[in-house]
Amino acid sequence: MSKVCKFLKENLEFYDNRIVCCGQGIFSDIENAKKYFIGINVDEYKNDFNIDEYLQKREQYIKMFQEAGEDEKNIPEFCQNCNCFAPIDIDDKLETKNFKFKNINISHKTICNCKCVYCCLSDEGNPEKIEILNKQKSYDIFPILKQLQDKNLIGEETKIGIFGGECTLYPQELNEIISLGEKYNCSFEIYSNGIIYNESIEKLMKNNKICLRISMDCGSKKTFKRIKQIDKFDKVIENLKKYGEAAKHNPEASLQLKYIILPRYNDNIQELKKFFEVALSCRAEQVILSINRFWLIRNQLKPIPISIKRIIKYFINNNEVNIIRNIDYNELWSWWVEKALKENWFTEVINSIFHIKKRD
Repeated sequence: MSKVCKFLKENLEFYDNRIVCCGQGIFSDIENAKKYFIGINVDEYKNDFNIDEYLQKREQYIKMFQEAGEDEKNIPEFCQNCNCFAPIDIDDKLETKNFKFKNINISHKTICNCKCVYCCLSDEGNPEKIEILNKQKSYDIFPILKQLQDKNLIGEETKIGIFGGECTLYPQELNEIISLGEKYNCSFEIYSNGIIYNESIEKLMKNNKICLRISMDCGSKKTFKRIKQIDKFDKVIENLKKYGEAAKHNPEASLQLKYIILPRYNDNIQELKKFFEVALSCRAEQVILSINRFWLIRNQLKPIPISIKRIIKYFINNNEVNIIRNIDYNELWSWWVEKALKENWFTEVINSIFHIKKRD
């Protein structure tokens, strides 16, 4: 039994100009990955995209893992040093007959109604880049989704992820994607900024398996405007409460609020306490701690500020929000570049932060 990365085996990723089996080749700093995961350029294929070509690429990558054998030290070079590498077993005979994608992630549109100072697509809220992104035309995803249906590649175990730009800005297409998933009893993971309320999402919250994740990053109107560069805090709170109300009788629906730490914007306990108040008021099931990836990359070799340590400590020790089922702070390090992960001091820092509670 050989190993393969689960993302290569299970995922199909729709980006604004490419379809790939692993997003690391687009977003990571792993040069080896960039050589392999160039994906299929949608501009070249127009509407004559052939899913078989994608599957052939996927099989090519998996066979390279099979040739490496059981020793993870021999994994293909494109996955070496990847902090997202997640090995799982695969039969020696490539699984093709009953294969269905576990994750179909859709990020083919870049339009958004926020100008977040941390936006990874716009290079930290770059106004010129935002204008380009909001005018960028996307490809027609439905002929490709039709191929997935025709080839029986979608099933009940499939999770459909819908990410940014902002999905509620294309409601008709969003509704059709949701209808497709409902047809196969798929689960959903949807990212939204919460500014526009969507009735199809509300329906999912009432009746389906769904995780709705919204990055609030604050608990006050003033900080919201500074971070999002739009004055819609009250509207988002209103919509959050409606989504939370819709999900209250559905154990398979999860409203999740994210707090991305932004030094000099929201790295203080007062703002975090207000954020938890918002989470409680809208029946959030989970709160997630993350960090601004751009700041993290620039400061990866510097000591972690006291303000961030205090926030992590508050997340770990907080007893005021025990109504919320899950408090997750693992995303805090998800964007740390792999060079930092190799440093000895990194382990010491992680241990010192995540054992604050024990020391106290």
